[in-house]
Amino acid sequence: MGKHPMINKKNIRRFILDYAKRSRAHTYSRVAECVYDQIESAMRDRCRRIVDAQPSAGRTIK
Repeated sequence: MGKHPMINKKNIRRFILDYAKRSRAHTYSRVAECVYDQIESAMRDRCRRIVDAQPSAGRTIK
């Protein structure tokens, strides 16, 4: 993970466990640290792709 985490672990954990509860027969109670690392990495990659896709003119990233 980077120096400054971009994700809120509490919200990610809540979302993952709620989703698992609705979609899986087995009940989960924990989220491994590697899951947060995967989500953090995916978030950073997506942000980079958004910025790289922007035109060179303008002030707002869309």
